[in-house]
Amino acid sequence: MRLGPFISLLAATYGLPERSVALVARAMREAGWLSSGARGVNAPDMSPTDMGRLSVALLTGEPPSKVVAEFEFIRALQTKVPYPEDNFVSQADLHEGHTFEDAVIALAVAAQDSGRIIRYSDVALGSYLLEPTFTISVDRSRRTASIDTPGVRADYIDIAGEAELERLYADRSLEFERWQRIAELESRSISSEISSHVVASRGMRVVRTLTQREFYLIAEGMRGDPSSLGPEQ
Repeated sequence: MRLGPFISLLAATYGLPERSVALVARAMREAGWLSSGARGVNAPDMSPTDMGRLSVALLTGEPPSKVVAEFEFIRALQTKVPYPEDNFVSQADLHEGHTFEDAVIALAVAAQDSGRIIRYSDVALGSYLLEPTFTISVDRSRRTASIDTPGVRADYIDIAGEAELERLYADRSLEFERWQRIAELESRSISSEISSHVVASRGMRVVRTLTQREFYLIAEGMRGDPSSLGPEQ
């Protein structure tokens, strides 16, 4: 599926204005985060990686002028929670130290794998398959994320920032740049599950969530005939 139909599909599935999705996709592609190349019949097809990345960008809720910078922060969040050895997405897909982007892309790949879906579906009423469930959330106000599947709930936080803070606090020097960096790191995200605080200037807490239903619909659309969804943009 080419970029134009891909944008139409995501906009319709996520219930977002198509123009808004197109502007975010353009910003992401110009920054090198989406597949790009020739136009027309030689344009590249969108991949599960593109699906995962654009979904994360849209989950941030940021306008095109700010979306790339926020995507680059959110995509790099990490979790301390290990994934199960046998699950819809497992340790084989997500190694220790993987990022939030890695996990969303792994779910995008899994959502397009009919064999994997059948394997991990539950059977109801003797024959009806209940597809594997999951949710993907971005907390815009705390700048954290989470993924919830039947096998695991993983919270994604700024682990790299926390490690840098530890190093800076261990350094007893009094350089102004050190204290300036500490203040920057302490104010850029909120990872505590107990605290009700949000990042300064982000006001009312906003959490955006996607479910397996949207991912399965997009996967089905990407397997379909792209010519029926409109021209390349």
